[in-house]
Formats: sequence, structure tokens, C-alpha cells
Amino acid sequence: ALDGKKEISFGIQASPVRPRPQHWRELEARYTFVPTNMKYFAYVPNASDAALKVLEGAKNTDKLTSAYSFLNNVSTSLAEYNLFFDDWKREESQKKGEFYLDVVAPNIKSWQDFAVYSYVLGMQKYGLNGIYYDLAWPTPSKNLRHGGFINEFGVPEAKWPIMAVRSIAKRAYTEFRKYNKETVFTGHVSSNPIALPITSFCDILLDGEQFAGVLHSYSKQLDEDRALAEFTARQFGSPLLFLPELAKSGNANYSNKTPEPTIEMTAICYLYDMLVWPLFCHSGAFIKYRKPFTDFVKNSDVEFLPYWEKNHGISASNPNIKISVYRKKGELLAAVVNLTEKSENTKVVIPGKYSSVKDAVSGEKVLPDELTVPAKSLRLLLFNEK
Repeated sequence: ALDGKKEISFGIQASPVRPRPQHWRELEARYTFVPTNMKYFAYVPNASDAALKVLEGAKNTDKLTSAYSFLNNVSTSLAEYNLFFDDWKREESQKKGEFYLDVVAPNIKSWQDFAVYSYVLGMQKYGLNGIYYDLAWPTPSKNLRHGGFINEFGVPEAKWPIMAVRSIAKRAYTEFRKYNKETVFTGHVSSNPIALPITSFCDILLDGEQFAGVLHSYSKQLDEDRALAEFTARQFGSPLLFLPELAKSGNANYSNKTPEPTIEMTAICYLYDMLVWPLFCHSGAFIKYRKPFTDFVKNSDVEFLPYWEKNHGISASNPNIKISVYRKKGELLAAVVNLTEKSENTKVVIPGKYSSVKDAVSGEKVLPDELTVPAKSLRLLLFNEK
């Protein structure tokens, strides 16, 4: 039984929170990450000086730049950190400058103002298109000044400052949109709380880092249930950008040293319509199997027909084969995927009349009635209508 009144705050937010922009799949080829100088971390105008070549290279191209920062972390080297430490510190017991970065309380107005001011100055100085928010979720605090409280048992409890972090993301997004037709705010979530009130103001959700150090098989660790629940991002609204971790897999037999694991990963990304940030993978294998996608989606209105929906009539005669299709006027790009341990043969059924079918990787003509798909791999078929 409760002794006295207890207030509970909660909210309900429908999803998806936003429509995906036209031609959003082109973001994969246009996305440019802007690294940071940790000495000036959270002060974007100086922090981004570490990436002048990247910024210069993007200036005269079609690239969109997203500068690395946090919503509630700051460099302990900044003068502002030392000036506002007593207000910004997340917990009362926090010591000043104990580490090179510190977690701050995002509900303090001076921090919110500083963070947004920093982002906007970076945009004005470098023409940035957005901010890359690492750890894009709120950090709880038991500090009584920041919403922490003592429960009915006398135990300190933490408040999750969701709306405070949302306020920072919203203000930054609004300011950038005043000057940019396109933005590329990135929310790094990687199997952590996906707080839709915050990621509503992100153009991309980044996921995949959770596999670092524990990766032994993408097809086993990123299975259908997990992929549909988290990695399509269809239910959230923002497109998902997948971060490979093969170079940091922790497994010498499953890494970026050989092409096969990257091919398997790329096949899965085709199946679930995931964009890929091609770091920490076998670049040659990725480019080989991903260039057909980049060419296909450029300047095109593309419809995705996933394998788990059966009303489009696309199918494989072999139940071990999955087919997801990208369709635009006059053409289909079919990803025919085999995630089993052995090579499989299948017949591919695509409704409609097509004048030619070719392998999108090799350019050679193929017969969809007699297709062999290697183990843990894919075949990309390009269908042209008559």
C-alpha cells in the first residue's frame, strides 16, 4: 500500500513518427560522417576541425555531412564545462574533470542552449547537414535537482529526462531546417532504448554496433525475428543505417579479411531493406554486391517488396530461398538469398513479362528457371520489362 499520493508521468506516441523522404535509399551513397576532436567535444565548430579534408571533399559533391557529437556528453577540457559544472553535473557526487568526457543533465536550460548553439555554429562554419548523436537516448539521473526522487521505501530513484533530450533534438532540427533543404541527423541506437520522442528528429537511425566483439554469424545472430523487430525500422519512421562490425568481430574466422562474411551481411541487408554504412567490412565484396543497388535507386521512385509479404506473387520454388525485390518503372532488382550452409538450386517466379533477365553483378544473362545460389550468399537479378 502507498503512504500518500504518488504521481506517475507517461506518454503514448504513435509510430511511425514520420514519413520517409523521397529517394531516401540514396542516403547510403551520400552519407558522410564528420569525426571529432575529443578535446573540443560537444563544441562542434572546433571539434570538426579534425575533419577538414572530409568537409572540403563533401562541399562540392552530392554528399550530406553529419558531425559527431552527443546530446548529453561534453569534453571536460571546455571552458563552458568548468564554468557550468555545478549546474550540469548529472549526479551530486560527480567529480569535476575525472574523465576526458562527462555526462551532463540535459534538462538544464544552460546546457540545452549551449548544445544547440554549438550545433548551429558548426552548421554556419562548415555547412553541416546534421549532427550524429552517439548514444541517442536519455541518461537517467538520481539527482534530486534533476528530477530524481526518493521512493516510498526511502530508496533513491532515477528520472529518465526524455522530454529534455527531445527538446535539444527538436531545437537543433528546427534550426538546421531553416537553412538546409535536406538534413542528415543521425541517431545511434544499437539495441538500446529507441526513444521515439527523440528519434522523431533524426533522419537516420544507426544500428549494428552491438555485434562488436561477439560476432560469429550474421545469419544466426541477425535472424528473421530480430531483423523484423529492430532492423527494418519500418515501424519507427526513420530509415535504418546498418553498421558492420566484421573488423571488430572478435572472431578470426569471421571477419573482414575474407569476402564471404561481408557477402552474407550484404544479403541480409537486401532482404530487409537496410541501408549500410560500409565500415569494418570487406570493401571489395561490399562494392561488388552493392553497386547494383546504388545504381538502381539513384534518382528513382523505388518500391520494396519484402519476402515475408506474399501478395506480390514473387516466389522461389525452393523453400530455403528468400527473395526481396526492389521495383521501379520498367525494372526489378531481385535479391535471391540463400542463408543455409550449402548451395541451393531454385526457380524464381516473377509475375509479368520481361524482355531480359541478367545477373546484376556480372552482367551476364541468366535463366531464372535454373538458378544456383551459393551458401550464405545471394544472386542479384535485374529484370527489364518488355
